[in-house]
Amino acid sequence: VRRYRDAGQRHFLAATFQMMFPPYRDPTVSLFFGPASRGERAARTTVIRRMERLLRLVQAEQRQLMHPPSKSCN
Repeated sequence: VRRYRDAGQRHFLAATFQMMFPPYRDPTVSLFFGPASRGERAARTTVIRRMERLLRLVQAEQRQLMHPPSKSCN
């Protein structure tokens, strides 16, 4: 979808994918709250490290949702 420069083409292709492929429909939304960042915890490097960790968790969850383990037929 990102390869198209024209916004209309991108939107059309994105909508088409949503209709054709179930993983692109009905997203599961997760929201994580952590403790407030104050003092040393509010330092830029600390916040960036925490955000990287949270983003890795979100990416892992997305991969699991997009590629669930296959069920074997026994």
